[in-house]
Amino acid sequence: ATGDVKKLARSTRREIGRLSCEPAWSNHWSGESSIPDYSGVLRKMKSLLSAGGADELVEIGDELMSRGIEQVEQSNDEGETAMQIGQCMEVVFKAVPQSSLEPAEQILWMIDAFLADQYSLLDGVENPFPKKRYAAGDWSAAADTLLKRLASFASKGPKDDDFSSKYRRESIMRWAITALENSGRKVEIIPLLGKEAPVTFCYERLVDALIAEKRMGDAAFRAREGY
Repeated sequence: ATGDVKKLARSTRREIGRLSCEPAWSNHWSGESSIPDYSGVLRKMKSLLSAGGADELVEIGDELMSRGIEQVEQSNDEGETAMQIGQCMEVVFKAVPQSSLEPAEQILWMIDAFLADQYSLLDGVENPFPKKRYAAGDWSAAADTLLKRLASFASKGPKDDDFSSKYRRESIMRWAITALENSGRKVEIIPLLGKEAPVTFCYERLVDALIAEKRMGDAAFRAREGY
């Protein structure tokens, strides 16, 4: 009511800290359950957004994702906890464009949230990147950062059986392609797919891209290679 953003942010963090430590479980057969109630956090976050606390919400979002993923990972419920955390994160995603982060940083913040989400917490986030919200130059800067991350993966040389590393590398590659598309740098997509295919096995997407460019000989070669 007073619009005290700092005080409200501290209160929200305290409640997240308390709730994220609670066990989350439910028994389908007996009907018994112990589900943390994030409704108070959701109300406070909405109040923060209305009061202009976008920067505070972005910081809280980082903490909530980290704590929330850890809690859901250890929970034994029917997805209720993840759904509540996801509803809170929807508010954070509305705050990001209003924050003081530079546009390219906003894009990367949201991409990093999706990259960290192993439990579909963000499935309810609708269209975080509407057309015309971010300029081609913003997407280009984000693409450069993502491509540097891919280069870092390549320099480390992950082991052939390192599934986790490959999965993260492929996820970053997909977002890098999205950024290249939105920045008008589509000419870089096929070379990127070609470079990543032996590691991430993105042959199908590579072949589709080559066919779209009517490069049938290259597409056939890559299809055989992938097979």
